[in-house]
Amino acid sequence: MKRQHQQTLQALFAHPLQHGLRCSRVEAMLLSLGAEVEHLSDHRLQVRLPAGQVVCLHAAPSLHHPWLDEEGVLRLRRLLQQAGITPGHPEPAPPGPRGDQAVRLVVRLDHHGASLWRFDGEEVEHAQLHPHGLWGRDQNLSHRHERDLPGQRAPLDHDYLERLSAAIADAEAVLLLGHGQGSPAPAPLPGRPASLRFLAVADTGSGDASQRSVGLQMAAVHRRAPVDLVVLGGDNIYPSGDMALIESMFRKPYAELLAAGVPFHAVLGNHDIRTANGAPQVAYAPFGMGGRFYNLRRGPVEFFMLDTNVNADWTRQLSWLRSALAKSTAAWKIVVGHHPIYSSGLYGNDPGLRARLVPMMRAHGVQLYINGHEHNYERSVPIDGITYLVVGGGGASLRPVIATAQSARAVSVHSFVELEAGPEVLQLAAWDQGGRLIDRALIPRVPAARP
Repeated sequence: MKRQHQQTLQALFAHPLQHGLRCSRVEAMLLSLGAEVEHLSDHRLQVRLPAGQVVCLHAAPSLHHPWLDEEGVLRLRRLLQQAGITPGHPEPAPPGPRGDQAVRLVVRLDHHGASLWRFDGEEVEHAQLHPHGLWGRDQNLSHRHERDLPGQRAPLDHDYLERLSAAIADAEAVLLLGHGQGSPAPAPLPGRPASLRFLAVADTGSGDASQRSVGLQMAAVHRRAPVDLVVLGGDNIYPSGDMALIESMFRKPYAELLAAGVPFHAVLGNHDIRTANGAPQVAYAPFGMGGRFYNLRRGPVEFFMLDTNVNADWTRQLSWLRSALAKSTAAWKIVVGHHPIYSSGLYGNDPGLRARLVPMMRAHGVQLYINGHEHNYERSVPIDGITYLVVGGGGASLRPVIATAQSARAVSVHSFVELEAGPEVLQLAAWDQGGRLIDRALIPRVPAARP
C-alpha cells in the first residue's frame, strides 16, 4: 500500500475519532484495496470490498471537499475490521467460509443427558453430552451420579452446561424434541422459587410502532410467566431526554407492565443527558433510579447500575463500585451501563471503558454486563468469565451488526431479553418484536476470582 493510502487508513483508525476525512482520500485508499466505490444520490457512497462486504456512507457536503461524518468513519472502520484490514495489516484477509446457510440444531433431553443433531447445509453431525452432576431439584432436568443417594444433590456440571449452551448458541434454529421422560418441552423460563426473573432492553425511547411492538411482547412474556423487574439500559427518551415526551416513550409502550406493578430500573444514555444532564430522569420515580449510579439487590442478583457517559464522575463512581462489589454477597453480580465494552456493532469495542471496568468486574466475580447504545442484539462468548449482552433493539432505528469471533449471537432486530437467575444457572432468551425466539443461552455461575 502506498504511503498516502497508509496514512488515510491510520486516520480512519485514529483514537480519538478524527473528523473531516476527505472522501477523495478515502476513495483512493479503498480503490487501492480493490474495492468498488459507487456514488449514489444524496451525498452517499456505496463501498463493496473484494470479499463482498458492502456499506453505505454519508458524505457530508462542503464548499470545497466532501468529507465523511462521524458515523461514516465508524461504519467504514467496522467494515475494514471485518475484512481483516487495519493499519497493522493493510491487506485484505483471505475470504472465510460462506455463512449464508442456517445451522439447525435438534436437541433431545432425557435423564441420561442430551442428544444433539447438527444440520449444516448437507452435513449432519451427531453428538451425545453426558453430565456428571445434578441440576437443582426445583429445575426440570436432573442428572445424577450413579453413586448418588436418592434425593441427594450432586455438584452442577458446569462443563456440560457450557458445551450445551455453546451448541445452542451456534445454531440459528433450535428444535427441542423432548424433556425428561418424554414429557413436552416446558414453557420458556418458567418461574421458580429462589430465582429472579427480569427483562432487559435499551435504546427504547422512540415512541414509535417498533417500541410499542417490543413493549407488547414484553407484556406477553410477563403474562406467561411473571417477571420481577425490567432493566432499562439508557437512551430512554429520544432525541434529548425531554420529559415532556414521557407519555409516548414510556407510559404507553409499557402500559400493561406498569399497570401490573412491574418496577423499572434505568440508567442514563447519551441522549438522556441532553436535557439538564439527565437530572429529570433520575428524579422520575417510575424509572427507579437511586442516583446517577446505584446498586439494587433482588433475590440472588445484585445489579450495579452505572453512568457511562462522557461527563460521568468516574472518580467517585469507580470508588463506589469497587466498594459495592467487594461488599456484595449476591450469587449473581450484573453490571449495567449504556455504552458497550465489547461490541461487533457500529461503535465496536471500547478500550477505555474496558480499562476502567473489566479488571474490577473480573476481580469481584461479575458474570454479566448489559448495555445498549448499539441498536442491535448481541451476546458475546464468555470473555474471561464475563458475558457481554447488547440489548439496544428496544425501539430506536436499527443499525447493522456483523458477528465477529467474540460474538455468540448477533442480529439487527428490534428485541428484548428475558432472563432468569437461579441458584446456579442464569437462563437467557431473546425475543424479537414479533415474539420470535432469536437467541437462547445458559450462563453458569462462576466463583469470584482472587483480586
